[in-house]
This record gives sequence, structure tokens and C-alpha cells, in this order.
Amino acid sequence: MAIVKSMEFDYKGKTYFALVRKRVVNNEEQFHVKIMNSVLEGQWFGHHVVIGKNGIFHLENEVKTTDLLQLRKAILSALAGIDWTTPEPVADSP
Repeated sequence: MAIVKSMEFDYKGKTYFALVRKRVVNNEEQFHVKIMNSVLEGQWFGHHVVIGKNGIFHLENEVKTTDLLQLRKAILSALAGIDWTTPEPVADSP
């Protein structure tokens, strides 16, 4: 079962919003982050899945720009602050 939460994060002096879907696959937590801004979502494309292992976030794609590194830091900081103890479950998509 997946859990969806909304979050906000600050990036370059502005506040943005994202939806995060958390699910467990093969004993790993997967966080799928969808930014509610088309320009930032375009930059984030390909980096939207964050893996959680033993309380540590892992991203598999290399960061090629300083802007993307700052965006990643802002999103991971916000993601770490989400309270997952009061979930609102939704059905998994096929």
C-alpha cells in the first residue's frame, strides 16, 4: 500500500509544493516526488525516485549542475521532515 503526502520546500527564496508517494518495494522505502511546478519538475525529471535504506536517503543519478544540487538538497530536507506516522493510505496503481 502506498502513502501520499504533500510537502513544501524552499528553493532560491521561494516556496514550492510537491506530492510524495511512499511505498515499500523489496524491503526498501521508495519515495516518488512530484513537484507542482513545471519548470522545476523538468529539472527534477530523472531524479524523482529517492530510496530510503536504514534511515538514509539514496539517489542513484549523478548531479550535473549546482542548481540541481541545490534543488535536491531542498527536497531531501523537506522529505526528512515529513511525519509518516499519520498516513493517508491510497491504493497502489497497477
